[in-house]
Amino acid sequence: MAAPITLAVGQLGQQAKKYITYWGRSKPEAWCADFAGWCVDQAGHTLARPFWGNVDNMASQLVKKGWGKSSIPRAGDVFINPATHTGLVEKVASGRITTIEGNTQGLDNWTAETVRRITRASWSGYYFLTPPTAAATPPASPTPAKPGRPAPGPKVAFPLPSGHYYGPREGPDQSVSGRVKRKDGLTGAGMNVWAGQLIKRGWGIGKGRRYLTVYGLDGQYGNEWKALITAFQKDQGVSPTGRLDKATWDAAYNNDIT
Repeated sequence: MAAPITLAVGQLGQQAKKYITYWGRSKPEAWCADFAGWCVDQAGHTLARPFWGNVDNMASQLVKKGWGKSSIPRAGDVFINPATHTGLVEKVASGRITTIEGNTQGLDNWTAETVRRITRASWSGYYFLTPPTAAATPPASPTPAKPGRPAPGPKVAFPLPSGHYYGPREGPDQSVSGRVKRKDGLTGAGMNVWAGQLIKRGWGIGKGRRYLTVYGLDGQYGNEWKALITAFQKDQGVSPTGRLDKATWDAAYNNDIT
């Protein structure tokens, strides 16, 4: 029977609906665990039903089945970012991990979202589960990362007060959407500044490009901004909340381009 990672690679480009409906649900939702769970289940590591696509529930089931748990990644592992995200490790090389994942685009659209290959230079807070048949061989330590290119300057300080972030209009008062006139005068202009830094880092942003393709840099938080912010957070190992907070802002100005 094929290994989970072998099955995962064979699913590249497949739409989200396949994995959500596999577990008996009928509407778009966060589906990273649906995909990883499908790979595990199809490889013969049967998961208990009903399975609600919960990252920690899947991890708990695999540990009980004898999967090894480690902070060091190896090819074939299932990675776990607790309560947040999961996928499968395809390769570990040069201080980076290449993974096969679902739910990386933040679109909440099961015909637009597909299984993708992602390369990560950081996995802080993650742990890794190794199938029982592979757990006997100790994993090799990752090769130290090669230095990347420094982030382009000049650095710009996060423009919102402490505890505030750029996020949806319907959020709390700390959520600045750029869609309404606020009494404190805060606007969404900073989102455009941050997106400009990502463009310097090589991201395809703007009308007709990969991100913000419809409305461009309009400084008004919506689904396109959420998708861009989430994608950058996952690329940088920041918790993928979809909100442009200080940690996400600083990552664009401080983290090397790898």
